[in-house]
Amino acid sequence: MGGELVMSSRTTGTAGRHDAILALLARQQRVHVSDLATRLDVSEETIRRDLVALEASGNAVRVHGGAIVPTAAVEAAQSRVTGARGDIAEAVIALMPTKGSVFFGSGDVSRAIAEALPDDAERTIITPSVEIALLAAVKPFTVVYNLGGAVRAGVAGGDAQFGPWTDEQLQSVRVDVAVIEVSALGSDGEVLSGTPQLAEQVRCALAIAERRVLVVTGAGDEAGSMVAAGLLDFDDVVAADPLPRALASRAAEGGLRMVLADGGRG
Repeated sequence: MGGELVMSSRTTGTAGRHDAILALLARQQRVHVSDLATRLDVSEETIRRDLVALEASGNAVRVHGGAIVPTAAVEAAQSRVTGARGDIAEAVIALMPTKGSVFFGSGDVSRAIAEALPDDAERTIITPSVEIALLAAVKPFTVVYNLGGAVRAGVAGGDAQFGPWTDEQLQSVRVDVAVIEVSALGSDGEVLSGTPQLAEQVRCALAIAERRVLVVTGAGDEAGSMVAAGLLDFDDVVAADPLPRALASRAAEGGLRMVLADGGRG
């Protein structure tokens, strides 16, 4: 630790620990419970209580394993809930349980959903997206788990982490709802991803979910050639516009619920 911020609670007390945590938070924007416990020579449970207190005072925002500075979450949460994206986001939120766990992959609508989540909803959000995690983390009753994994520039999915580490973590949990976002479906109802790794992540997310929601944004042709899933792998489809007639018929035959963003039903 290079001699930085190594203290003892026996000499600093609670106020001293809080000052030390805030100093480190200001320096690196994020702190981890295990690291703080070692640095400050206290138990992890003591650090968790410290972070609860710092969050209550508005000086930190708790995330899985530690905390971030409030501005890191607030600056990320600039308004995106407008127009069709906002309509789709609200439609998806209406399908989510008041309490429970939800997986989000990545995408503009998923980010809008994270921003628009009600402050009083007691939900657990699991996501490979750093930005979605930050947006959801500002909600006072929302618990956020950001999945680890590889991040590479230019990969479809933006800031979403992916790869074997991500998939292994996904396979170890269960969620009530998985929300998968695509801009368009393939001609035969395929859900497409840009890389094999992202396609595998979609498959893992669907496997751990009790209910599966497909979001079709209608933003354009899907830039991807890897088949991650099919239309009938989902329970609900939320879209800005009705599906093509053949796919809509297939969805109806398969018992899928079709929800249009303006509140209508397909």
